Amino acid sequence: MTCWGSDYSGQLGTGKKGAAASSPVDVALPEDAKALTVTSSRFGACVSTDLETLLCWGSNDEGRISENDATILPVSEVGTNE
Repeated sequence: MTCWGSDYSGQLGTGKKGAAASSPVDVALPEDAKALTVTSSRFGACVSTDLETLLCWGSNDEGRISENDATILPVSEVGTNE
């Protein structure tokens, strides 16, 4: 998967703050993951990798992505589509 733009809130999937990417960068998804649906916001992104798995990354302020305590998440499985 490829992302670009601001990385102020971990939007490029590294799990930490970074500089804006001047060109597209690869976001490491699990080897067997195929992004079926992609959604993004100002502070993060999520992909549905099959009919069940949801991976997200970016800002987790106030638990907006996960109940994990981290304020910025790397690519993480955050739920399932049930």
